[in-house]
Amino acid sequence: MLDAARFVAGGDDIDPNEVEDAIASLVARSMVLASITEDGTRYRLLETLRQFGEDQLVTDGDVASVRERHTRYFVEFMRRAWSGLWSGDDPPWVRAVGREYENLRVAVYSAIESQDREALAALLKPHIWWAWHALRYEVGGWAEAALSVKPEPDSARSVAVHLRVHGGRPDDAVRLASGLKDQVHHDDPDEECLWAWAHFNANIVTESPDASRWMRRWIDAGRRAGNDARAAAIASIEVAFRIMAADTDEARRIAEESYEHARATGNQTALCWTTFFMGRATSDSDPERALRYFDRSVEIAERHHLPLIGGIAATEAAVVIARTEEPDEAWPRLAGALRSFVDSGDRRQLWTSAHHLAYFLARAGRRDDARRLWRELGSRQAYAAQHHRDELEALLGEPAESQLSDAELVEHICRLLDDWDGAIS
Repeated sequence: MLDAARFVAGGDDIDPNEVEDAIASLVARSMVLASITEDGTRYRLLETLRQFGEDQLVTDGDVASVRERHTRYFVEFMRRAWSGLWSGDDPPWVRAVGREYENLRVAVYSAIESQDREALAALLKPHIWWAWHALRYEVGGWAEAALSVKPEPDSARSVAVHLRVHGGRPDDAVRLASGLKDQVHHDDPDEECLWAWAHFNANIVTESPDASRWMRRWIDAGRRAGNDARAAAIASIEVAFRIMAADTDEARRIAEESYEHARATGNQTALCWTTFFMGRATSDSDPERALRYFDRSVEIAERHHLPLIGGIAATEAAVVIARTEEPDEAWPRLAGALRSFVDSGDRRQLWTSAHHLAYFLARAGRRDDARRLWRELGSRQAYAAQHHRDELEALLGEPAESQLSDAELVEHICRLLDDWDGAIS
């Protein structure tokens, strides 16, 4: 974008208008590529020219000042993004952060090199929400690298724990969580919210009975932070715990309350989550209604670039269809969701969706495949509700200790997907 180029390329002796004129000249000579997006024109250097320009900056001794301006620009961008992602106009911010992903990586590592903890706090904080929803778990590595800066940047450890949990590295998440500060951040409601969220994730990974206590602290911190969209989205996650505890009436109450609050804020990410949990809360009592909620959640997710929620909702929709219609009708949704979690590295979500794959295979008459998959999943952590596990156990017997490594099980799931694709094509 031109505003970024003006800020980064401009300096004490360079007028921002000169930068704009130079870019126009380079575009005219096809040395810079211009592309029209829904949010404006973006510019990209050819790789050979980008490398040449960087070499010139090094030669001229300007590289440090340019990197500093680049980092400063994206620090301010991410500060605005944190507010924007929780506003009633969040879709443009979801897209904007995604477009700047490569720039943000450069800015984070530049800030690590310069030991700029305040810049790192601003750059990483929105990723506990954006990178999670975008299935960009590489950001967990950025956050972990930022811990080399002392004192640690605010939010960096919380972001690292969260994205390591969902990025398929639970042991790393537990190790990182052991270094979380003990004190409550009453002076910074946002930091307190992220801190409690990280503790909650670590307790989920270790299947600690303290997980529900940390969930309550996370929900309370979300409310105290004063953002209605965030509070609604966080509160809705309690629905899953109520369902697993067979407390369906309370699950429906929380789901309905969160859904109405999210609708009132206009925040599409919060609405997508709460719509999904409306489906979860009604899937046993009213499958047709639940399917409408799941499909609506998938629709919001696809429109606003939220693949995490879209994949989860598509999985649940497939299960509802498999229970009420022919299994083949559910296959495209389930297969798409499973492949998205394979690609993202979110193992816990993959194992959860694979529970549904086992049910699907059993319903389709492939009991041997279903039984083997179920037994491999038995000792792995997942978000599957207890009554779903009980149903699978009644269908397929007791789960056994896994004989496959995680990587081997992922390969096995991929083979099952390919085999079924071939069978129905």
